[in-house]
Amino acid sequence: MPEGAAGRKEFLGLQALVWVSFTGFNALYFGLRSPINGAISTNIGFAATVASMYVALFRMRDTRVALSQSTILPWLMLAAATANTVAAWNRDEYYDVGPLIAAATRPFYLSR
Repeated sequence: MPEGAAGRKEFLGLQALVWVSFTGFNALYFGLRSPINGAISTNIGFAATVASMYVALFRMRDTRVALSQSTILPWLMLAAATANTVAAWNRDEYYDVGPLIAAATRPFYLSR
C-alpha cells in the first residue's frame, strides 16, 4: 500500500507490536521464569493480530493483507490458550505467585 493509504500506518504499528511481543517472549518467559509474562506477551500478540486483520479488512479494505494473517491467527489462538493454562497451573518465580489454580481443579492426569 502506498504511504498515506487508509489503515496502512495502523496496520504496520500493530504488526510491529506483534513482532515485539514475539521476539520478547523468550526473555519474558524463560529469562525471567515467568509464565505470567509469557501469557501476557502471547495475548498481546494475539490481540494485535486480530486488530491487524480488522484494520486490513475494514480500513484498508484489502483481503489479501488480511489473509496474510491467516497462518499466525490459528497459531496464536492455540498459543494463547496454552500460555494462559501454563500461567494458571505453574508457579511464577518472577512475581513469586502461583499456581493460580489449585491442584484439585486440575484434570486428574495432572494432579499429584
